[in-house]
Amino acid sequence: MYSSGFVKELSYVLLAYGLLQVTEELESLPDKEGLYETKLDYKSQKQISRRVLNLKEELQSFYKQYPSLMPKVRIKSDKLFKLLMSKIYNKKVQLDYLACYILLLRFQPHERDKKLHEDFNWLVAKDSQLLAIMDILGNTDCASIDGDMYSIADQITKEGF
Repeated sequence: MYSSGFVKELSYVLLAYGLLQVTEELESLPDKEGLYETKLDYKSQKQISRRVLNLKEELQSFYKQYPSLMPKVRIKSDKLFKLLMSKIYNKKVQLDYLACYILLLRFQPHERDKKLHEDFNWLVAKDSQLLAIMDILGNTDCASIDGDMYSIADQITKEGF
């Protein structure tokens, strides 16, 4: 049996995965009117696509290990998503950048009051991968709103439940 804290942490994994998935789906839309687009050179776009895809696959394979927890996790993740939407309403944000910030802030031991469950230790080791993604995204227009995205991610990771 897993604790409510474990379910909560898993809901943040699902939220980050969802944000990365939405970003991918929005990029494939033919009509992008009104969407905030990432504009990178070909080499950077290739790097970011590969790194984000790897991160998404790792997040998905991790949360799929706990199918019995998914109903509870989805309820908590939906609450987080609604909270997030209330924070970003009418703001320009880059969802993949925001997902990285949420993971970075939520799963770093020095940012926590309570000890992280050992099953999440692999996410702690992902800080350099997350920072590399954010560094590439920092070369886009989103770099100018980096402080806003940090602030939003910080609020979500602290106010979540």
